[in-house]
Amino acid sequence: SFITALVAWFVMISASDVNYTIYDVPIEVNLSAEAQADGLRVFNTSYANVDIEVSGSSVITSKLTAEDFQVTASLNPASTKLTGNTMQKMTAAVRAIKRSSMTDYEIVSVKPEEINIEYDRFRETALPIEMNLNYKADTGYYPGTAVLSEERVVVSGPESAVNKISRVEVAYNAESPLRETVEATCPLRLFDQENQEITDTSGLYLSTDIDSVQVTMPVMPKKTVPLRVTTAHQPTGFPDNRIIIEPAEIDIAGSQETLDSISEIRLEEIIDFASLELSDRTSVFNMEIPIPAGARNITN
Repeated sequence: SFITALVAWFVMISASDVNYTIYDVPIEVNLSAEAQADGLRVFNTSYANVDIEVSGSSVITSKLTAEDFQVTASLNPASTKLTGNTMQKMTAAVRAIKRSSMTDYEIVSVKPEEINIEYDRFRETALPIEMNLNYKADTGYYPGTAVLSEERVVVSGPESAVNKISRVEVAYNAESPLRETVEATCPLRLFDQENQEITDTSGLYLSTDIDSVQVTMPVMPKKTVPLRVTTAHQPTGFPDNRIIIEPAEIDIAGSQETLDSISEIRLEEIIDFASLELSDRTSVFNMEIPIPAGARNITN
């Protein structure tokens, strides 16, 4: 009798309607045809999930999961005439429907019943990355031109937020003069139309295809070397100081090994005294300065 009564009680409880809540059911925001045609995109919602309360037999309701429901909100603004200067907001009702084979229950409530939607047109633009580098080479060293691993960055997001960005830069500040090449990973810095850095982009919903770049600041040893000329058939007793080279010396930069191997630079063209006109008191030659491999002429 006890077992029979227990089974009967269980059957009665199972058959009776009870309320049950399914938590964290995701919301799908659907755009109207007009919103899609105008290029609108949802960038944020006040809620991403809802809790659904149902009523029915516990045998059924206890088996329900978030996959058994479709929850939607519609973006159908009355006007899509956006200014491009501010994010648009609207409130939309949340609607939940059954989408599984288990239908013998009722949806009692959906919480929240409505959500706030932030939307705008989508915009993407490529901006050059500017360099704000503060470094110098130590005495006896030459600072080359800094190089970035990427020259441009693509900024995308709401049109109103992208329109606020006027330029992008990376910054580096060396604490002391450099004696060798430095490579540094520098984060991107965004600036608005008033040239103020935007330090908090959390509410702008912006994204960039890169977050930082590698900055290479080359620093090489430098050396001053004289220029020399080669002559042929030079008369005996003709003083070398009558052969004037301008400039007499240049500064070169390169690896220490390369510089150690260079004591002078000899001009390639030969001055043949046998071909000079004796009536000319002065003969002038314009010659290219041959720079040894691995070295760089920093006197220009």
